[in-house]
Amino acid sequence: MQQSFSAIIIDSSQSSRKTLAAVIRQQFTMKDVYSASSAREAIAAIRQVEKLDWIFCDNQLSDEDAFDFLEQTKKIKSTADSKIILLSADGGKEALMLAATHGVNDIILKPFTPKVIQEKVRKLVGSQNKRSSKRISLLEAFEATIEFKDGKYKSALIDISLGGCMAKTPLFSKGGMIYDKAIIKIPLEKEEIKLKAELIRLERDNSTEASILLAAFIFDKMSPEAAKILSNFLSTMKSGKNGSKRK
Repeated sequence: MQQSFSAIIIDSSQSSRKTLAAVIRQQFTMKDVYSASSAREAIAAIRQVEKLDWIFCDNQLSDEDAFDFLEQTKKIKSTADSKIILLSADGGKEALMLAATHGVNDIILKPFTPKVIQEKVRKLVGSQNKRSSKRISLLEAFEATIEFKDGKYKSALIDISLGGCMAKTPLFSKGGMIYDKAIIKIPLEKEEIKLKAELIRLERDNSTEASILLAAFIFDKMSPEAAKILSNFLSTMKSGKNGSKRK
């Protein structure tokens, strides 16, 4: 991992902060790791730095609701684009969905181990690099169907690359948690693209008042035939031709 990252850890437990800081300093190129025991202390530290790549935040802060605090960080220039990992003792579906709709990229369940921390951070960095390569932003959204093991959703594809895509989706009531596997189907005039993918991020779509999410996926290794179909689709999009159904 060649990038140099900076992070802040917000947790009332000093031992948790020390353990987490030690792991990310040793395993990743962290140029700066800041530590705070409360939301107020964290905001003061955040306003003093130019940019923070990562926020590790306990879901039970001593002086403020954790999600209200995270909403504040999105309005501060240094943390507007930070990756957020929530530290939580609650791994239930409701807690996970609440985290996802507040822009949390992943959750580390307490008590955590150094191995879990390493895996979470590596996966997020790898997923981000893969999905962002040669991305094409679609001027108009295109129809897509996202199928999880327990649910199917009509969605609107808004960008795509050979590595992954972003789609506007309804709230997932069945399936659709971070790292769930999915099949993404994109109907074309002559054929349908079926791509195996993994959900890596959920966030609210602030451009609409409806309960709509932005869901980011990375594609699994695909067959040569599927890769060819997707490549042709991307070429069509680059040339401005309509190769699939508009949403």
